[in-house]
Order: sequence, then structure tokens, then C-alpha cells
Amino acid sequence: MLSRSRPRFRPDEAARLVREAYGLEASVVSELPSERDQNFHLKEASGRELVLKIASSAEPRSILDFQNQALARIAERDPGLPIPRLRLTS
Repeated sequence: MLSRSRPRFRPDEAARLVREAYGLEASVVSELPSERDQNFHLKEASGRELVLKIASSAEPRSILDFQNQALARIAERDPGLPIPRLRLTS
């Protein structure tokens, strides 16, 4: 069901979204494999690397909230773990 509503953004569109939502300039943008959403690996000129996740509009909000809460809890419990850190839009 969700595969039909999987987001379909081009890398240049992902770069624009990141610039507009977060004020970040990605010098390299490449799509990552994903089943239900669309993810991009971004690299800034400084070398900092990020992942942009664009969730499907069909994905229940409760699932996204759960994922975000799990990542936040892990980061809180062990800040040294190499896991993604959330940067939420307002």
C-alpha cells in the first residue's frame, strides 16, 4: 500500500527542501535506498554529513512519532552512540 505513495523527489529538490527548511547548503546529494519513504545522503562543503528523510504522506503520524522518540531516547541515554540525530522543523 505505502509503496505507491512513496515520495518521489529529485536530488536537486531535496537540496532545495533542506536549504528552505533548515538553512543548510548541501554540496552533494545522493538518494539512499528505502522501502516506504525517501532518504537522501547530504554532504555540506564543510564535510558534515546528514540524512534527509521524506516520509510518505500515507505513513501514520504515530509511526513517525515513535521513530523520532526512539532516536531521541537513544541519543539521550548514550550520547556517544553513532546514530542519527534529529533536527526537526518548527
